[in-house]
Amino acid sequence: MFRKISPPDNPSGSTFYGLGYDSASDDFKVVRAIRPKRKNATSAVHVFSSRLGSWKRIGEFDYQMVQSRDWTSGTVLNGAPHSVVDRLGSGMGAVIVYFAATVEKFEEVASPDCEGANILVNSSDVGLGVLGGSLCVVKHWASHADVWVMKEYGAKESWTKLFVVPNKSREFYSHDCMPLCYANDGEVVMMFDSKILVSYNPKENSYMTISNDQDRPELDVALYVESLASPHGGNGTKGHL
Repeated sequence: MFRKISPPDNPSGSTFYGLGYDSASDDFKVVRAIRPKRKNATSAVHVFSSRLGSWKRIGEFDYQMVQSRDWTSGTVLNGAPHSVVDRLGSGMGAVIVYFAATVEKFEEVASPDCEGANILVNSSDVGLGVLGGSLCVVKHWASHADVWVMKEYGAKESWTKLFVVPNKSREFYSHDCMPLCYANDGEVVMMFDSKILVSYNPKENSYMTISNDQDRPELDVALYVESLASPHGGNGTKGHL
């Protein structure tokens, strides 16, 4: 089952849509923000309520969205879409924010530190995902990529560097990789270059290709959990596409 939702207006610029769940009102909410064409420019934020079937404006977005892997729909964890963004005009580097559907606000999540320094200095070399039910950050360096997870959500001290992906293969490049999930044997299913799926063994630093279609310009992979929840918010409205 699906539902087609018309945007509140015709946006100018790249658009971010995130799906969140409001547990207090049992309502699925879609949040929309625009990536401004001008640096340090704010954008209006709109929220669509599945239960009410309508959009409303909730204010301005005080961050600068970056064009990255998690830009178009966010990384969803605990019913909230997360994304890496830059603070407007602060010069303090990137932060991780999520949309709290219940209060309809964007909140920040503490970022991991490496030797006392925030690794989110440059938002363009950071990827955001979910691995094993934990928020995951991939920091891309010239020679390798560090994979971090937040073992206890919201606790900055729980950020842990799980493993390092060396950039030593001509087939795979660590500057564009993202862990997706654990396999049954403890290996990690990862995507490289937005088109190559591999099973990676962190202990042996070995790869096994799952899918490698070089003729395909880009591959978008998403994890999902089946449920009986209706996208129509229980109002009986029928959707179409």
